[in-house]
Amino acid sequence: TLNLLEVSPRPSHLPLLVTVAESWHDVYPEDATFWSDREVGKRLCAVIDRATGTKVSGVEPALRARIDRLLAALVRLGVAEASALERNLAGVP
Repeated sequence: TLNLLEVSPRPSHLPLLVTVAESWHDVYPEDATFWSDREVGKRLCAVIDRATGTKVSGVEPALRARIDRLLAALVRLGVAEASALERNLAGVP
């Protein structure tokens, strides 16, 4: 799924992407090999970043809350890109 979404991420892909990522997090909640060593967290953050682009304000509030929770979980897992994406989405330099 991630391979397909990396090709040309769009805002319309965000609900699917977040649902898949939440499922992965349910299965691999503390698996550093999955999230960091295999770079799934890094790749996921890159796709979210590209899909949101400059239209972060256009993401519906419920989906935005899910993205924020997912990024917070990735930060706790040590995915550095998640922290940077959190700041970017919040508009913090």
